[in-house]
Amino acid sequence: MNDTDLFQRQDPDDPDSPLKYAQPNPGDPGKLLDFAYPTEPLDGIAVGCHLQAVCKQHGVEETQDLTTATFVHRGDLEAGNINLTGTARILTQTQEGFANNTQYIALTDGFLCGSVTDGNRLWIQVTPANPRTGGRAGMPSTWHILVADADSEGAYNRNLTIPIGKHSTLAFGLPDPQTYSLTWHPVGIGNLTDNPADSVEAPLRAPTAAHADEAAGAHWPEDRPVEDFYPANLTVQAGDITDLHWHGPENSEGSPFGYALTYNVSSGPYSRTVRLDNDQIRACGTSDPGNEKLAYFTVPTEPLNGIGVGYHLRATYKPDGDTPAFMDLTTASVILDGDLQAGHLRITGSSRMLHTGRTPLVQGTDYTAPTDGFLFGSVAGGTLCVKITPPGTYGPVPPEGFTITSASAEDLHGRDNQNFTLPIRKASKVTFATTGDAELQYKLSWHPLGPEDLAR
Repeated sequence: MNDTDLFQRQDPDDPDSPLKYAQPNPGDPGKLLDFAYPTEPLDGIAVGCHLQAVCKQHGVEETQDLTTATFVHRGDLEAGNINLTGTARILTQTQEGFANNTQYIALTDGFLCGSVTDGNRLWIQVTPANPRTGGRAGMPSTWHILVADADSEGAYNRNLTIPIGKHSTLAFGLPDPQTYSLTWHPVGIGNLTDNPADSVEAPLRAPTAAHADEAAGAHWPEDRPVEDFYPANLTVQAGDITDLHWHGPENSEGSPFGYALTYNVSSGPYSRTVRLDNDQIRACGTSDPGNEKLAYFTVPTEPLNGIGVGYHLRATYKPDGDTPAFMDLTTASVILDGDLQAGHLRITGSSRMLHTGRTPLVQGTDYTAPTDGFLFGSVAGGTLCVKITPPGTYGPVPPEGFTITSASAEDLHGRDNQNFTLPIRKASKVTFATTGDAELQYKLSWHPLGPEDLAR
């Protein structure tokens, strides 16, 4: 058949045949096609792609299989069971400055932490999400009221922490701003919003339309293959580097051949893309002693993190005046003990993230939280005061003070009769002190999201 018939041919039994995404290969238009097949919208952590080519001749069928992968930047993770052996960073921000007579919507799960002083009163109304947004039918609103003692002398002596479900609605009754503290700690990223439109999930992007035909240009020389693109280490320990190798045309200055290398690096709370151009790669080539037209390339990566890293190599051939021809190769490394960074986290099985600190906490000691977690405190027969200095990048942040006092100093009997639970963000500073007589009893325990104790 001629080139036009080959390009336009459709399988009558498959109207969505991949052939409609093909165009004749400029180098051998009679036998080869170039395909550019658009995916559906991608999500998750990584997507593996498998291609099977089938050849049927004279009743004999042969197949060839090729695989590649795409790693999704900040995609959503849906997991069965999660067992956390490192640290967690999910309390990523805080929000304050709420208004009376305003309804707020929680864009993610989180914790609301409040305290009040000087005989004042603070109330919070929480209405769970309705079933259409993941809530349970018939769940009523709940009211939480804090009333401070009139003789508290400026100390916050009534505190609470409330777990809030995603899409819940909240309203507040707030006293004078100098007499209370109210802070939202989202699990992930998502402030409380007073705009209902913000709570609607963003729609999936529309599928990309089929590519437009490209003008025919240069075809790749058969004696200049690009091949054997692979990492020196398929598995890489988090924070380590590896070398990327391939064999292809030399790319000395003035050569019509060139390369561009791209891969993602996960560092800190954000991922970024590393791009190396032809000038940077040129210094990494060594001449092939068996063929002066080819070279061996060894390119070291930056330190790697995450779950996996996908590498993309594009080779370009551009003779003078011609439209360039391209060859694309991909490979990947799997990261051991790497940090997971996902857009949304949904657990459909069990989770093992909350641990208990093993080292007793000492009064007057400055501690630093190595991971997100929760601080539980209780007291009988005295006062327990905890000060938390959240991490800040724009100068010192005033500490948050939380104090609990035994409701009855005479009602000891070994009972802890006042308590609090406080969400603590990674890198926060924590210190505490107690006051009371010899029969004072208190408990303060650290429950990290991960196995790390508070560090001195």
